Amino acid sequence: MWNSSPARLIQLCNAAKPGSEIEKLAMEKVSGLATTFDQWFGIYQEASMNTNLEKLAMEKVSGLATTFDQWKKIYKRTRKQQDLHNLALERMATLLDTFCQAFEVYKGSEEGSDIEKLVIVKLALLAKTLEEKLTVYEVSEPGSEIEKLALKDILGLNLTFDQWLDAYKMGCKDGKLEKLALEKLSEFELTFDQWLDAYAKYLRGCGCGSKFLKLAFRKFSALTENFDQLMKLCRYVCKGTKIEELVLKKLLTLELTPEQLAKLYQVAEPKGKIEKLLLNLAPDVKNHDNRGLSSVFFFYFKLNNSNFSPISTQSIIINVSHNHPTFFNVSAIDF
Repeated sequence: MWNSSPARLIQLCNAAKPGSEIEKLAMEKVSGLATTFDQWFGIYQEASMNTNLEKLAMEKVSGLATTFDQWKKIYKRTRKQQDLHNLALERMATLLDTFCQAFEVYKGSEEGSDIEKLVIVKLALLAKTLEEKLTVYEVSEPGSEIEKLALKDILGLNLTFDQWLDAYKMGCKDGKLEKLALEKLSEFELTFDQWLDAYAKYLRGCGCGSKFLKLAFRKFSALTENFDQLMKLCRYVCKGTKIEELVLKKLLTLELTPEQLAKLYQVAEPKGKIEKLLLNLAPDVKNHDNRGLSSVFFFYFKLNNSNFSPISTQSIIINVSHNHPTFFNVSAIDF
């Protein structure tokens, strides 16, 4: 606590001409009032930049700081070009005793610096939880002993699919952890529903464009083989997406009843490609009243190679509706 308010004295120091008698007298008075780290740190915050009072306060706080949190205050308040800023980070590195503190110092250190190397070792020694071990693996130098030990620890935990997905989210884009997690995720043999559920959850939380989304799409695409699965996919259809292409493809390859086509029509995006294809496949689908459509038989002749696409592959579709066969080429449909 202050014995008396130094606010007026600090104002005098800031306003006085550097080296003047007024400045010297005011600084002597301030020095007589301030004795603790917090008091001098408060003066440092109030002192004008590049004044003699600021320099004195910097000297005092660096001499009085003894804990990690005190040096952290100095680090955050000082400017990068100041020697005290770098000194504060060094002191933080020597005083830290928790993983969170070590990671704070890591984030502030320059890549390849002695502080970074020191703090990575401390991160490895302090890591206890899965998240902490994953962090050590991510930040360690490729090929280093720390990386090898962290990887051994992680693999020895036999992580679940959800844990590897969390690890993937933790990793930096194109980083080591992202690559490792994606590799491990691909090894899980999940059902269609499990892959689609993982896809949907990740899509809601992280948005499009992820490598995991591409992996999950490949997995549930390969497992899509019936009407119920198509219905589930229709919930995630957006124009121009891979899922839309997948549904279009499956509509041409799966044997579906008129009732199933009608249900798909009901959930299809209005005026979208799927609705348009359904109307071409079975014109009666629009007016289906659950009493059954006229018989629909589809014969597909795949003329292309294994790179199947509902747009590029030529297929002949025979629609027997009201005893009037209709023939058309799918490749000619205006998608």
